Amino acid sequence: MKKWWMLFPVFLLLAACQMSPPSLSVKADGKSLKVYQGSYCWQSMGKGECADTGGPADIIGEDEPKTVKAGSEAVLSFWGDPDQLYISLEGRQETVELSMKDGKASVSLPSEPGVYQYGVHGNWEQGDATYVFQIKIE
Repeated sequence: MKKWWMLFPVFLLLAACQMSPPSLSVKADGKSLKVYQGSYCWQSMGKGECADTGGPADIIGEDEPKTVKAGSEAVLSFWGDPDQLYISLEGRQETVELSMKDGKASVSLPSEPGVYQYGVHGNWEQGDATYVFQIKIE
């Protein structure tokens, strides 16, 4: 029998030393939503990198949002929990801090029809990153 489990510490080390921010995945109404990487600053192994993007409309461009049921819940997932995680609805001043547990957090989606864009901001020991996703409520 192979002792693959002995490689587990190596995987943990590689995850801790990743050179870019963690990927965010979002599911709502049983559908995987497209998530766009926004601006970030990240440090790993003594090297740092920052990237600056435009606002949500610039990042998303002409991509069409997926349609989800009104009032459904979006589940955000990272591999590993950020120290802090915030979400905001584009065009509104309110920013909400989300609590992550086991790499997941959830947020209730609007019940009014329309297209909505969300901004997500996470902070980790290695840096911070923003993400954008959009939905359509019919």
